[in-house]
Amino acid sequence: MKEGLFSILLFSILFKVVFALYGITLPVNFSLIILPFFLFFLLFYIAKQNFHIKTPSNLLILGLLLLFWAWMLMSSLYSISEKYKFIKSSLFLLNILLFAYPMWVPLNYKRLFVQMVTIATILEPILFVFIPLLLFGDVEGSKAYYLALGEISGIIILFYLVLIKNNQIKPTAFSTIVILIHTIILLMNPARGPIIFTLILITIWAFFHFDLFLRLKMLIFILISFVSVTGILIVFFSMFPEYSTFLLERMGKLIQLVVGQDVTIMGVSTYERLVFWAFSIKMIFKDAFHFLFGYGIGSFGTLFNGYDGRLYPHNMILETWFELGLIGIIILGLFFTSYILEIARKRNIWLLLPLGVPFLDAMKSFSLPDLRILFGIMGMVLNFVIWNKRSDIDEDRAG
Repeated sequence: MKEGLFSILLFSILFKVVFALYGITLPVNFSLIILPFFLFFLLFYIAKQNFHIKTPSNLLILGLLLLFWAWMLMSSLYSISEKYKFIKSSLFLLNILLFAYPMWVPLNYKRLFVQMVTIATILEPILFVFIPLLLFGDVEGSKAYYLALGEISGIIILFYLVLIKNNQIKPTAFSTIVILIHTIILLMNPARGPIIFTLILITIWAFFHFDLFLRLKMLIFILISFVSVTGILIVFFSMFPEYSTFLLERMGKLIQLVVGQDVTIMGVSTYERLVFWAFSIKMIFKDAFHFLFGYGIGSFGTLFNGYDGRLYPHNMILETWFELGLIGIIILGLFFTSYILEIARKRNIWLLLPLGVPFLDAMKSFSLPDLRILFGIMGMVLNFVIWNKRSDIDEDRAG
């Protein structure tokens, strides 16, 4: 139950897609429906003082994240935003709760991984059928939906690679199918960021584990995977030529940007992102006060075009510096640095690999309140308990 609540809240975006596609209107946000049950378990174990991993370093990391939120609240005192500053700082609290949940609630990580994979592997293939509708239709928030699909698939693929290498999951037929499903979803997804980031991270993993590719089973797996994925992509693209043309154009424009051609060919979304970045850098260095303290939480939209609502630079660093100043950057930097050092100290450094996808996505998409997948998985990895190798995850059909 406690693992299921964490998994559902972590991947709540997938359930929101289902409701949006079928025109189901909930009285409140889906996350708010799950949140009371989530809080019950968290507060119950806090009351029991059941700190899952009792280390001062974990408390320090959580303390830095809370300090970041406290500074966010402090900045609201001078923020030019009148309403959105309260919404934004409140939504960020959900990131903190997801990060803190594994610290107090003792989780069965084998069961948790099974449930995460199950939710994504059942919902994503179903939802992917509607990707053209999300792109070319008028479903609200469609861009965030396919970005999340790509991000989640990349995370699952990388988790499997790390856990198989650590002998925590056996490479069975089932795990092969799961990896293939998410590889296909990733490659057929218009979200370019998750594709590129996942491929880069897989390349890094492969470089340090090159010996695995010399094994006959791995070579057979690669061959079968390549043939299967290629065949499915060919069939899909032949059935939906308009969609395949759209994907190829997006990747082509990305290549054109890399080789230095005019950025305006990238389309409205990318061009706007570059405009946001240029505006952010200009305003950050406008004067000493705003360089140090920022313009206050939720202020970007108001200063950019007078819109007191959800608008952001599409870069976690620029957004933090713009609204929370150098002080916010220092606190956030200390949080991530102490986190990485702690993971390295626990000799679980490769568990950082799946975090690379949502972290890099935060540098080009999403706003600070949208990073629940990043912070939730960070909390998981920080408090990760190596499960008994003799109790294989295959028993729960995840490996």
